[in-house]
Amino acid sequence: MKLCMFTPREMDLERGWPGRIDGDEVVQLAAQTLQAFFTGGGGAREHARYALADCDFRPPVIAPPSVRIFDLFTAQGEPFFSFGPTAPILGQGQTFALPPGEIDVAAGIAAVIGAEGAIGGFTAVAALVARDVERAERAAGRGPGKSLDGGIALGPVLRTPDEWEGMTGSVTLRINGTDIATASLTDLTASWADVVAYAARAAVLRPGDVLFSGGIPAPAVQLSPGDAIEVEIPTLGTLAVSA
Repeated sequence: MKLCMFTPREMDLERGWPGRIDGDEVVQLAAQTLQAFFTGGGGAREHARYALADCDFRPPVIAPPSVRIFDLFTAQGEPFFSFGPTAPILGQGQTFALPPGEIDVAAGIAAVIGAEGAIGGFTAVAALVARDVERAERAAGRGPGKSLDGGIALGPVLRTPDEWEGMTGSVTLRINGTDIATASLTDLTASWADVVAYAARAAVLRPGDVLFSGGIPAPAVQLSPGDAIEVEIPTLGTLAVSA
């Protein structure tokens, strides 16, 4: 299934409703969030149908319990992660608040945990990176650079693993209409099963937890206010946000 959090354009709903995309329509699901949909076994009753063209997408996960950031496009061996910010999470068409400094963007894919610690679905990710802070911390041997609050966007949809396993296809980062980098998902250095197992070691994975692949290899780009950012994964569509 292709799942989403959506709002009919005729209504003013900040959080939105869970929905299932069916062709050119979105079917409203009887759950508060997609996390609740997964916890309930993925069998919620269906309500009204809305034209896809008349709906706006919200982040598929509104408030993840945790965000784990991996380095799955470059790091070899056992997967490792750092924790990222959990709020606010941006969605389709929203705008990052750029902090001062050397701010770049990383593009990748994320697995979102559903029920019983299993993957509920996959979605595209755009994440801000403070390159100046990252460079200083790595030079000092302190590990990954500081995460930025409000620096993660997810969406536009969440595709369930029964339809797609998250390791075929490609990820393309595009800024202001120009392709910056493309990477194949076959280049991921760990399977999603291994990523989930590592994340769950001595920990409990909860519905809505986000396991971000980390960014595809790409040249650094200094973002400026107004820059249009796109992360395209053909199976998932295109996540479009702005700086």
